[in-house]
Amino acid sequence: MEILKGFIDWLLKTSLNGSLLVGIILFIKAVLDRRIGAREHYYIWLLLIIRMIMPFSPQSIFSVYNLLELKKDNIMITGHTNYGQHINGFAEEPFLGNLLFSESFLNSTDFKIIVVWLIGVLVFSILTIRVNLRFRQRIKVSQYNASEDVCFILQKCKSTMKINKKIGIVFTEAVDAPALTGLFKPKILIPSYMERKLDYEQYRHIFLHELTHYKRKDIYIFALIGIIQIIHWFNPVIWFGFVKMRQDCEVACDSLTLSYLDKNEYKNYGHTIIHMLQNFKSSFQPVVAIGVLGNRREIKRRIKMISNYKKNPYKISIIALIIFIVLGFTFLTSADKVEENEIDALSGQETGIEMQWPVPDYFKITSPYGWRVHPIIEEERFHSGIDIPAPKGTDIIATAEGKVIYAGWLSGYGKTVIISHGQDVTTLYGQCSEYFVEEDEKVKAGEKIAEVGSTGMATGPHLHFEVRENEEPVDPIEYFNEDNN
Repeated sequence: MEILKGFIDWLLKTSLNGSLLVGIILFIKAVLDRRIGAREHYYIWLLLIIRMIMPFSPQSIFSVYNLLELKKDNIMITGHTNYGQHINGFAEEPFLGNLLFSESFLNSTDFKIIVVWLIGVLVFSILTIRVNLRFRQRIKVSQYNASEDVCFILQKCKSTMKINKKIGIVFTEAVDAPALTGLFKPKILIPSYMERKLDYEQYRHIFLHELTHYKRKDIYIFALIGIIQIIHWFNPVIWFGFVKMRQDCEVACDSLTLSYLDKNEYKNYGHTIIHMLQNFKSSFQPVVAIGVLGNRREIKRRIKMISNYKKNPYKISIIALIIFIVLGFTFLTSADKVEENEIDALSGQETGIEMQWPVPDYFKITSPYGWRVHPIIEEERFHSGIDIPAPKGTDIIATAEGKVIYAGWLSGYGKTVIISHGQDVTTLYGQCSEYFVEEDEKVKAGEKIAEVGSTGMATGPHLHFEVRENEEPVDPIEYFNEDNN
């Protein structure tokens, strides 16, 4: 099935490109290190999210893939492959093969990949849902509301940060450290044991930190990351990249929180982080929550940033913006493909292309070009080519010199080869059992390119042969004469 094959190509290509981007981001962060601020270290990871959710990437002469010579075209999530104008035309073939699973597809590698991927997605989805439901249940059975004094501190912090959204406060045994939860009804969770241990200043530090997460919409970003990780469950590099992103998120959140404090409060804010660490047991966080502490191993890095905090110079922010734009143009785009719609005049002909019969010694046509009752779906449909019956394994030859622009599975056509002959003329050879050419390969007239089969929607072994001019199907018989048959 074309749609599933297209999705597999998009999934694997996106995962590979995302892995490459993770490596580049880590390299740039290591090189720049203290030359850019904590927030810039976090924001650069947003490029990875954009890369992973893009259904396709626009072509650009600035793309890094021009250097790597990745010549495969963009694969859209809808499954329509952008192999050029002619493929789009052929994809409109009337067999409705994309609605049915042929036996050959069920036995194909693509189908096996889809099954394994779906099993992984199902397993990780169930685990994620289970963990988050258990987390919500633990909150529900152990929560109680904060006092008016604590609510007053939160309200003052909201006023400082100009946040009008209603945000609740709940004390619970479900967490070891303060956290923000709730995509639609946000609330701050505070461990029950901290209720009487925190003073006014510490409450204020915690609330400013969690409100910073809310203000930056981190909880929505992390929810999206959770979905991406489930889709790409098979790629540890993507998972590692998002782990590093979460760590940078907490440091960036500290940086923004400090901007709301006086300089003489920086040290006390660091002490608040250390105070909470004393009873901190686990760094695990469900998708629906963002905690103050995050990963224990990153606390030292955060404390160091807090002690050395100062607002970034304006020019550093500009440099970070330039880096962001450059990375976007080079890694969020695909190689600029030069269209090759014109091939030199073939066989010395300037006004037309004469073709050899595609299945030598088999000239019978069981289904001609034009309207007919479809043999499988039993509805009247336009037949955009001709069907030439022959035993399975019979040679199929290129009818004229040209360039292969597609070789693979194509909807109801099954295993298919498409050749461009220049002058906006293309030929399609469908229902093949095997094909022996690759994309971008040049072929000569009479060269064997495939063998007769019954893949796709077919009632028996035959060649489905089409000719198209400017994407529109024409009667193939017009291209043959007695000398060429």
